[in-house]
Amino acid sequence: MINEENPWGFGDPPTTVFIFIGESEDGDAKTPWYKFDYDNDRKISIEETALYGRLVQVKIRKKVFKGKEGFKAVFYFETPLRKYAVQSGVDSTFTRKLLFTLEQVQNLDQRLCLGVQFGNDTKVVFPTLWDSTGQWIKSSEWDEKRQLLPLIQQLQKRLGQEAQTIEQVRKEFEEQNNRGR
Repeated sequence: MINEENPWGFGDPPTTVFIFIGESEDGDAKTPWYKFDYDNDRKISIEETALYGRLVQVKIRKKVFKGKEGFKAVFYFETPLRKYAVQSGVDSTFTRKLLFTLEQVQNLDQRLCLGVQFGNDTKVVFPTLWDSTGQWIKSSEWDEKRQLLPLIQQLQKRLGQEAQTIEQVRKEFEEQNNRGR
């Protein structure tokens, strides 16, 4: 996304930055999210505890890790300079709470502030969401048994996307793997 708000001179290319939810350690500091440096196979801690942007897309992605199939929820936030993709396990505390909170947002076209913090230990990360006026957005009631796929599909439709099915996600994964060979 190249526009007049981009700085003149040197800067970063307008590529999507992937942000992963989970503990990262940088010296003595532990942070609840990080970027990954694939060239050096290491996590890069993100010290900031909030991301400001407009939610523009939500996707489900299939991942295979240690031979096991898993699914990730990816929340795409757009800012004037770039797009950020915040990724977490589809059934993680982070994703579940964020979905319950986004369900309460009336206007998804507004700028949101996504904050992150650890729970009682560093294995659990909680999201907090504020609207464009700085008002904290309360999530709907926590429900461990609630199915998340319909909630994700509802959010996708509200964002003008086609609602994904698990079968589509698996098919996209297979197609990507076949192209990569």
